[in-house]
Amino acid sequence: MLQAVRLADRARTLFHSTAPDQKLHETLPYHERGRTLIALSLGPFGATLQPTQEFGGFYPPPYGPQEFNERGSNFNSFGESVDARRLAIDALAHFHFQRLVVFLSDDNVWDSIDVLAFETVPLRREVVSIRKAMGKLNSTIQRAGKSPKPWWISCVFPHGESPNERTAGGPKVQIDDLLEATFGVESFGVASSFPSPSGFGINCTLVKYIAPLTVKLRKYMQHAKLDNSQLWLILYPNGNYTYDETTRSWRGPQTCDEMGWAEEVGATVQEIMEAEGSTTRIFGGIVVGGCCKTSPKDIAALRYVLDSQWSKT
Repeated sequence: MLQAVRLADRARTLFHSTAPDQKLHETLPYHERGRTLIALSLGPFGATLQPTQEFGGFYPPPYGPQEFNERGSNFNSFGESVDARRLAIDALAHFHFQRLVVFLSDDNVWDSIDVLAFETVPLRREVVSIRKAMGKLNSTIQRAGKSPKPWWISCVFPHGESPNERTAGGPKVQIDDLLEATFGVESFGVASSFPSPSGFGINCTLVKYIAPLTVKLRKYMQHAKLDNSQLWLILYPNGNYTYDETTRSWRGPQTCDEMGWAEEVGATVQEIMEAEGSTTRIFGGIVVGGCCKTSPKDIAALRYVLDSQWSKT
């Protein structure tokens, strides 16, 4: 885990040593600095399970009501059991905090990290648990005389909706529920002073679902009384492939044009930016990229598309 960060930092140093024209002025906004930032990628608890549960959220007790069963029905909701949910939140918070402490234990590694990224989070209770873990981490950081870091929570919407069920086998929670868990002062009846993240994201989701989800996200933010001046929107959809949970493999691509994905993402970002320009701004900025089944070529094509858009504005 620590070596992964060291390698990323070494790659960053090598990149900047071979790109002397990079603007590294610390007084400039992030998007104008030209500085490469390292985001510590932290997946959900479900990523540690077999089979992995980023897309289903079927967690074993105490993290969830039951583990994934290939031969039976599966559900990820505790229903009306408040005590079970609170126990799960505590267990998940402990899991996330213990991982964070590993990186905090090495000063050089911690100083190399610019932002913490909690990604592909499938469950509302795990969102709350991450906030709880970050509250404990920030207290630990302050006692150690270190500075807290910006962080984001990014949720997954495999088929355009959250995999999290409201009731066992019932309807799914909506993005508003996840946003309330991310920024609200009370979740599952638990009044909290847990810190809120610096950004909210959508990742590991097909591009076609990003735009409608973002519209709902904007509406929530417009009605929520939040200081959005520094709130970042993080978007990194999958490539045009679909994950088959039965065969545990990817199907696709759904398009053959190499530029198709980049242009689709670029069009979505353009819509968001136009909405930002026509109304009160909701976000302090947007981070955009790619998740599963995207390649360096895809990211290069996306950069080209976005640069072309900005040159016209």
